[in-house]
Amino acid sequence: VGELQRQQAAQDDVAQRLSNLAKEIEQFESAHQTAQQQVAVFEKLLGQASVIRQGAAQLATARTAFARLEEAGRTFDELERQRSTASGAVDVKRTLLESQVQQLTSEIETRITPKYQGLEQLEESYRQFSDKGPGLEEQERVLTAERERLNGLAAQTGQLQGDLERSASEGKELAAKKELLNGANGQEAVCPLCQTPLSEDGCQRLVETFESDIQAKRDEYRITSAQVKALQAESLELEVRLPQQEQVLAQAQTKHQVKLQQLEQQLQEAQQAGLDLAEAGSRLAAMQASLGDGSFADEESAQLKKLETQIQELEYDPDTRQRTFQETVGLEEFAQQEQLLEQAESGLPGAKEAAEQNAAMTQSRREEMELLQSQAAESKQALIGLAALESGLTKAEQRERELGVKIQQAIERQGYLRNQVERKESMGQEMIVESARLTELQGEQSVYQELSTAFGRQGVQAMLIETVVPRLENVTNELLGRMTDNQMNVRLETQRERASGQGEPRETLEILVDDRGQSRSYEMLSGGEAFRVNLALRIALSKVLAQRIGVPLPTLFIDEGFGTQDTVGRERILDMINTIGDDFEKVLVITHFDDLKDGFTVRINVQKEESGSTFWID
Repeated sequence: VGELQRQQAAQDDVAQRLSNLAKEIEQFESAHQTAQQQVAVFEKLLGQASVIRQGAAQLATARTAFARLEEAGRTFDELERQRSTASGAVDVKRTLLESQVQQLTSEIETRITPKYQGLEQLEESYRQFSDKGPGLEEQERVLTAERERLNGLAAQTGQLQGDLERSASEGKELAAKKELLNGANGQEAVCPLCQTPLSEDGCQRLVETFESDIQAKRDEYRITSAQVKALQAESLELEVRLPQQEQVLAQAQTKHQVKLQQLEQQLQEAQQAGLDLAEAGSRLAAMQASLGDGSFADEESAQLKKLETQIQELEYDPDTRQRTFQETVGLEEFAQQEQLLEQAESGLPGAKEAAEQNAAMTQSRREEMELLQSQAAESKQALIGLAALESGLTKAEQRERELGVKIQQAIERQGYLRNQVERKESMGQEMIVESARLTELQGEQSVYQELSTAFGRQGVQAMLIETVVPRLENVTNELLGRMTDNQMNVRLETQRERASGQGEPRETLEILVDDRGQSRSYEMLSGGEAFRVNLALRIALSKVLAQRIGVPLPTLFIDEGFGTQDTVGRERILDMINTIGDDFEKVLVITHFDDLKDGFTVRINVQKEESGSTFWID
């Protein structure tokens, strides 16, 4: 086997060497052809040497001329740019000044002059309007008189009401005296004034006198009452009319003041227009003079004239530059040809020598390749015999490996079966232990099942709910009665079963509302009614919870929802909040209603601005 491997390695080395020689021969042949082609190119260039050198000289002359013209062109372009800038600056200043003249002229004609022309008329209007005028003074006089009349009516009404009270009192006294006479019942009558006995005729005359006086007091009371009603009606009419007249007068005064301020502003503007007119006329004359003599751009005009002189002195012609450029482009090929000519003069001897060396190396590698091919044929015959011996040895080694694998598999199978027997015996013992453990766990499961039922929805929880719900209902109705003037109360019903998504029954709390004797479900309430019920329930829950845990709740928050209530409803809610204030350390009410804000002594005001929100405490 070792000899076979050695012979095979030697055969591989020869094959590798033959492959390398083939590549070297190919490389040397390619290099030989390249060298021969380079020699041919060099010899051709050397044959055109005089023509190439003459064209290169013409190219150098054209490049020099073009460089001079190019420099002159850059100078010309820069001068033209500066001239265009200076000319543009002059045009811009002229346009700007013309625009200013036009704008100032328009301002004088359309704004300043019209304002100034109305100065005298404005002065006269301002003098006339400085006084209030008879109409406004008359309104003030009438309003003052009616205020005095209202005060007088109040005094008269007070006096007449005093007379009414006095007449009523005197009438009651006369009626009482008459009753005394009428109540004698056959006994001797006594005068109510002097307590002297009266005869029957005397008593009758005195009764008639009392009746006459009582009727007189009644007539007096009726007349005075009519006078009071008339005075009250007139006072009411004045109380209604006076605010309207005051509003009309205030509007007239405001209108008069606004008009006076407008006239004053217009008068000031007209006076200022007179000053502006003189100043604008002076500026307009100066601008027009500057446009006429060109003095508005002295510096730019001088710079423009200087640049035009420099451009003329330069004598630059763009056409000449273009022709020179075309001539230079046409001769550019001679620059590359001159470089190639120099390479040919210096590289021709080396190219010839390289061609000869590559030819010699190609021949040497061919001879070595023929010798190695002969040696490779002899080695191949020796390898054929060794290969047959190696094949038999390989088969014997393969059979030995197969038998070894089968023996190892048998040993592993024997160990596996022994482990299975031992495992079966162990599992029998474990089954006895686990059976006893199962019996114990089933007993524990029964105990835990009873505890789960006791502490579940149907156990302690249901008992707690049944205990708390009546207290919660009472507190809720107490609060709701304050908010609705005892017009509304609620009933809370439990033990109503519904099926959930999995079919399991569950307990719910049903809210039934009794509104003025009619029972309604919670879902049928309006927004305002639902808010009152919700508020009462939430506060009741807080109070009941605080009572059960024995610790007062520190803070109660009530956030908005008052928009569903009218003024009376908000007042009742406010009264209810004030009555439960002692049950909490703090009660915070969040609202936008001013009437609710006014019901609290301490207020936190929040104002939102673009930069953020700020707050302050009243």
